[in-house]
Amino acid sequence: MSPQAVVTKLDLKKSTIKDILRKAKARAADPGDFDNMLGCLEGYHEGGNPEKYAAGSEESIALRDLSQQDEEHWQQTLPEIAQELGIPAAYSTLEQIFHSQHNIFQRKPTHKPSLSLEHLEARLAFTHMALQIAINTVVFMDEMWIEFNKLRYAHEDALHDHDNEKQPIRVMFWDAIILGEKGPYHIWEPDMVEEKENYQQIVSEENQVQQERQQINQQQAHVPGIWQYEKLLTFNHNIDRINIEEGRTGQHKHK
Repeated sequence: MSPQAVVTKLDLKKSTIKDILRKAKARAADPGDFDNMLGCLEGYHEGGNPEKYAAGSEESIALRDLSQQDEEHWQQTLPEIAQELGIPAAYSTLEQIFHSQHNIFQRKPTHKPSLSLEHLEARLAFTHMALQIAINTVVFMDEMWIEFNKLRYAHEDALHDHDNEKQPIRVMFWDAIILGEKGPYHIWEPDMVEEKENYQQIVSEENQVQQERQQINQQQAHVPGIWQYEKLLTFNHNIDRINIEEGRTGQHKHK
């Protein structure tokens, strides 16, 4: 069937049919093979762009082999490897090739400062101490960082002495609540009896002030012309409206 016959049969634009055939020929390994062309046409409706460098392609294999060639290439970035091979590809394309096709990922090792002999001995002593504690006596465990000499929420244009700025110090705390054990950290003792009485007196005085203020507002709510009176009228009006909407009879006045 000719392209013109397809246009007439399917009532499509001639340019659309030509575009589909052109893309199918570009995908087909042998455009002269009918079965091969038919397979490309069947997959055309799937949409999306085909892989630029499919799995098993020469470019994909070359990228894999060069990246694993020696230690020098292990340290190179993905674009550097592609540039050396002369393979044009975006970074996202290279990631897709290495991650999905070859399961190769590029990670930078974390460089931590080496422990001094003093730190090693301290950690070893801490481990020996922890091993002596029965696990069934541990109630709760947690950890946290505490930092010293570090500016917080400092604006980038803030004026401070960068040359003499102290290096921040970070301390790691591993803490736990253990039955029958007391650690080196400070523990806040319960309030003394005198302190409790003082706090109770303060709360009682504040409650008394609030109660007196509420009584004054209730008395002034019955005096026309002041805001307490207007507020009470509005409050009662809202109650009446809700009663009517919900089908309740009678009016309830708030005093």
